[in-house]
Amino acid sequence: MLRYVVFVLVVAVLAGAAGYALNRMVGPAHQARTAPAAGPGPGSGPASPSVASPGAAGTPGLPTGTADPTGPVQGGAGGLLTNLTAEQVAISLAKAGLPLHTTVVYTAATDPDRLLGTAGGYSSRIAFSDSRVGSNEVAGAPAGAIERGGAVEAFHDAAAAQRRATRLLTVTKDNPLVTEYVYVRGGVVLRVSLVLTDGQAKGYETALQRLAS
Repeated sequence: MLRYVVFVLVVAVLAGAAGYALNRMVGPAHQARTAPAAGPGPGSGPASPSVASPGAAGTPGLPTGTADPTGPVQGGAGGLLTNLTAEQVAISLAKAGLPLHTTVVYTAATDPDRLLGTAGGYSSRIAFSDSRVGSNEVAGAPAGAIERGGAVEAFHDAAAAQRRATRLLTVTKDNPLVTEYVYVRGGVVLRVSLVLTDGQAKGYETALQRLAS
């Protein structure tokens, strides 16, 4: 009888030891599979890219790829300038000392954005080159490419010009390969090549702000 009791106790001890060992091997792995994943803690994962807000009216322009499209666009709507053509604006900018040369005068048929003459669109548009942009920096770019110098878009409605400038910022926010400086005053949207330095682009903004209607 004693041997039977001892045998039962030994079996019970061995069974308990085996169960403990099995739980140590299987339990943690099972928990790792079924437990819900925790969200990333503070500081984990890549940092979100910062987005710079554009300045208030009259402040230096920013590349559209880094500006917040919900904010105001440089220059604001001060001074209507709704009675000028894009070519007249370009001539005035050149007279102000900027080294630009008109390269393309667009028509409704040649306008790449198909906005010329449309409701809410511009009434005229030209492209220009800037002599400070090296040919090696824009090799292969078409004659009217913004990177060669820029473009002027003239509107009869200042509010439409402001909307256009904001849309340009929105497009480039989603497509960082398309970057440019964008300035607006009244009915004029001035797009300037990002190949130029901030100081050089600032010269365009200053000349635009001094433009007489």
